[in-house]
Amino acid sequence: MRIFLLGFMGVGKSTIGKYLAEDLHIPFVDLDEWIEEEVQMPISELFKEYGEPFFRKLEFDHLRKVVETYDRFVMATGGGLPCFNDNISYMNEKGETVYLKASIDDLTRRLTASSGDRPIMKQADIKQYKEHITKLLSTREPIYSTAKWIVDLQLEEPASANIIRVGTVINEILAKH
Repeated sequence: MRIFLLGFMGVGKSTIGKYLAEDLHIPFVDLDEWIEEEVQMPISELFKEYGEPFFRKLEFDHLRKVVETYDRFVMATGGGLPCFNDNISYMNEKGETVYLKASIDDLTRRLTASSGDRPIMKQADIKQYKEHITKLLSTREPIYSTAKWIVDLQLEEPASANIIRVGTVINEILAKH
Protein backbone atom coordinates (compact mmCIF):
# COMPACT_ATOMS: atom_id res chain seq x y z
CA MET A 1 0.00 0.00 0.00
CA ARG A 2 1.22 3.46 -0.93
CA ILE A 3 0.10 6.33 1.30
CA PHE A 4 0.74 9.87 0.09
CA LEU A 5 0.45 12.59 2.74
CA LEU A 6 -0.22 15.95 1.20
CA GLY A 7 -1.04 19.39 2.43
CA PHE A 8 0.37 22.85 2.89
CA MET A 9 3.95 23.36 4.02
CA GLY A 10 4.39 23.12 7.76
CA VAL A 11 1.27 21.04 8.38
CA GLY A 12 3.30 18.11 9.73
CA LYS A 13 3.47 15.68 6.82
CA SER A 14 7.00 14.51 7.67
CA THR A 15 6.43 14.23 11.41
CA ILE A 16 3.16 12.33 11.02
CA GLY A 17 4.50 10.26 8.12
CA LYS A 18 7.46 8.95 10.12
CA TYR A 19 5.17 7.74 12.91
CA LEU A 20 2.71 6.13 10.52
CA ALA A 21 5.41 4.32 8.55
CA GLU A 22 6.98 3.02 11.74
CA ASP A 23 3.61 1.86 13.04
CA LEU A 24 2.77 0.16 9.73
CA HIS A 25 6.29 -1.31 9.39
CA ILE A 26 6.74 0.13 5.92
CA PRO A 27 9.31 2.58 4.53
CA PHE A 28 8.91 6.31 5.01
CA VAL A 29 9.85 8.61 2.14
CA ASP A 30 10.16 12.35 2.56
CA LEU A 31 10.19 13.35 -1.10
CA ASP A 32 11.99 16.65 -0.46
CA GLU A 33 14.73 14.83 1.47
CA TRP A 34 14.92 12.18 -1.26
CA ILE A 35 15.48 14.93 -3.86
CA GLU A 36 18.02 16.76 -1.71
CA GLU A 37 19.98 13.56 -1.22
CA GLU A 38 19.82 12.68 -4.89
CA VAL A 39 21.03 16.08 -6.15
CA GLN A 40 23.23 16.86 -3.13
CA MET A 41 21.67 20.29 -2.66
CA PRO A 42 19.05 21.73 -0.30
CA ILE A 43 15.67 22.56 -1.84
CA SER A 44 16.15 26.22 -0.93
CA GLU A 45 19.35 26.32 -3.02
CA LEU A 46 17.68 24.48 -5.90
CA PHE A 47 14.96 27.14 -5.96
CA LYS A 48 17.49 29.95 -5.75
CA GLU A 49 19.92 28.60 -8.33
CA TYR A 50 17.65 26.87 -10.86
CA GLY A 51 14.14 28.20 -10.18
CA GLU A 52 10.81 26.63 -9.34
CA PRO A 53 10.13 25.00 -12.76
CA PHE A 54 13.37 23.00 -12.47
CA PHE A 55 12.42 21.89 -8.96
CA ARG A 56 8.90 20.89 -10.05
CA LYS A 57 10.40 18.71 -12.80
CA LEU A 58 12.63 17.02 -10.19
CA GLU A 59 9.56 16.39 -8.01
CA PHE A 60 7.66 14.92 -10.96
CA ASP A 61 10.54 12.58 -11.85
CA HIS A 62 11.32 11.52 -8.30
CA LEU A 63 7.69 10.88 -7.40
CA ARG A 64 7.51 8.38 -10.23
CA LYS A 65 10.88 6.89 -9.34
CA VAL A 66 9.71 6.20 -5.77
CA VAL A 67 6.44 4.65 -6.99
CA GLU A 68 8.35 2.43 -9.42
CA THR A 69 10.78 1.41 -6.66
CA TYR A 70 8.38 0.67 -3.78
CA ASP A 71 5.01 -1.05 -3.55
CA ARG A 72 4.53 0.01 0.06
CA PHE A 73 5.44 3.27 1.73
CA VAL A 74 4.24 6.38 3.48
CA MET A 75 5.34 9.49 1.61
CA ALA A 76 5.45 13.08 2.81
CA THR A 77 5.06 15.11 -0.36
CA GLY A 78 6.20 18.67 -0.83
CA GLY A 79 3.41 21.20 -0.33
CA GLY A 80 3.25 22.09 -4.02
CA LEU A 81 3.75 18.62 -5.50
CA PRO A 82 0.05 17.75 -5.94
CA CYS A 83 -0.57 21.06 -7.69
CA PHE A 84 1.80 20.61 -10.62
CA ASN A 85 1.99 18.26 -13.60
CA ASP A 86 -1.25 16.52 -12.58
CA ASN A 87 0.67 14.76 -9.79
CA ILE A 88 -2.51 14.54 -7.69
CA SER A 89 -4.16 12.32 -10.31
CA TYR A 90 -1.06 10.14 -10.49
CA MET A 91 -0.98 9.73 -6.71
CA ASN A 92 -4.73 9.02 -6.56
CA GLU A 93 -4.21 6.31 -9.18
CA LYS A 94 -1.16 4.75 -7.52
CA GLY A 95 -2.20 4.80 -3.88
CA GLU A 96 -4.13 6.41 -1.05
CA THR A 97 -3.91 10.20 -0.84
CA VAL A 98 -4.49 11.84 2.53
CA TYR A 99 -4.85 15.62 2.71
CA LEU A 100 -3.65 16.93 6.07
CA LYS A 101 -5.72 20.07 6.41
CA ALA A 102 -5.09 22.91 8.86
CA SER A 103 -6.49 26.38 9.39
CA ILE A 104 -4.77 29.42 7.94
CA ASP A 105 -4.23 30.78 11.46
CA ASP A 106 -2.52 27.56 12.58
CA LEU A 107 -0.37 27.47 9.45
CA THR A 108 0.59 31.13 9.87
CA ARG A 109 1.67 30.60 13.47
CA ARG A 110 3.73 27.54 12.58
CA LEU A 111 5.33 28.96 9.44
CA THR A 112 6.15 32.31 11.04
CA ALA A 113 8.18 30.37 13.59
CA SER A 114 9.98 28.16 11.04
CA SER A 115 10.08 29.88 7.67
CA GLY A 116 13.86 30.11 7.26
CA ASP A 117 14.25 27.11 4.95
CA ARG A 118 10.99 27.37 3.01
CA PRO A 119 11.67 28.91 -0.41
CA ILE A 120 8.08 29.85 -1.15
CA MET A 121 7.79 31.72 2.16
CA LYS A 122 10.97 33.68 1.51
CA GLN A 123 8.94 35.56 -1.06
CA ALA A 124 6.81 37.08 1.69
CA ASP A 125 7.67 39.56 4.43
CA ILE A 126 6.92 38.19 7.91
CA LYS A 127 4.11 40.75 8.30
CA GLN A 128 2.55 39.44 5.11
CA TYR A 129 2.71 35.72 5.93
CA LYS A 130 -0.98 35.26 6.62
CA GLU A 131 -1.90 37.07 3.41
CA HIS A 132 0.65 35.04 1.44
CA ILE A 133 -0.50 31.73 2.98
CA THR A 134 -4.14 32.60 2.30
CA LYS A 135 -3.43 33.38 -1.35
CA LEU A 136 -1.27 30.30 -1.93
CA LEU A 137 -3.64 27.98 -0.08
CA SER A 138 -6.62 29.32 -2.06
CA THR A 139 -4.98 28.06 -5.27
CA ARG A 140 -3.89 24.74 -3.74
CA GLU A 141 -6.98 23.86 -1.69
CA PRO A 142 -9.13 22.77 -4.67
CA ILE A 143 -6.37 20.35 -5.71
CA TYR A 144 -5.62 19.10 -2.20
CA SER A 145 -9.34 18.47 -1.76
CA THR A 146 -9.32 15.88 -4.53
CA ALA A 147 -7.38 13.57 -2.21
CA LYS A 148 -9.20 10.37 -1.33
CA TRP A 149 -9.10 11.22 2.37
CA ILE A 150 -9.13 14.53 4.26
CA VAL A 151 -8.05 14.87 7.87
CA ASP A 152 -8.63 18.12 9.76
CA LEU A 153 -5.66 18.80 12.03
CA GLN A 154 -5.36 21.09 15.03
CA LEU A 155 -1.77 22.36 14.92
CA GLU A 156 -1.97 24.01 18.34
CA GLU A 157 -2.47 20.55 19.88
CA PRO A 158 0.41 18.13 20.52
CA ALA A 159 1.62 16.19 17.48
CA SER A 160 0.38 12.99 19.12
CA ALA A 161 -3.24 14.18 18.85
CA ASN A 162 -2.87 14.76 15.12
CA ILE A 163 -1.07 11.45 14.66
CA ILE A 164 -4.09 9.77 16.26
CA ARG A 165 -6.45 11.65 13.90
CA VAL A 166 -4.50 10.49 10.87
CA GLY A 167 -4.09 6.99 12.31
CA THR A 168 -7.86 6.67 12.53
CA VAL A 169 -8.13 7.37 8.79
CA ILE A 170 -5.29 4.96 8.03
CA ASN A 171 -7.18 2.26 9.93
CA GLU A 172 -10.21 2.93 7.70
CA ILE A 173 -7.96 2.61 4.64
CA LEU A 174 -6.51 -0.66 5.92
CA ALA A 175 -9.99 -2.02 6.56
CA LYS A 176 -10.83 -1.46 2.88
CA HIS A 177 -7.72 -3.32 1.63
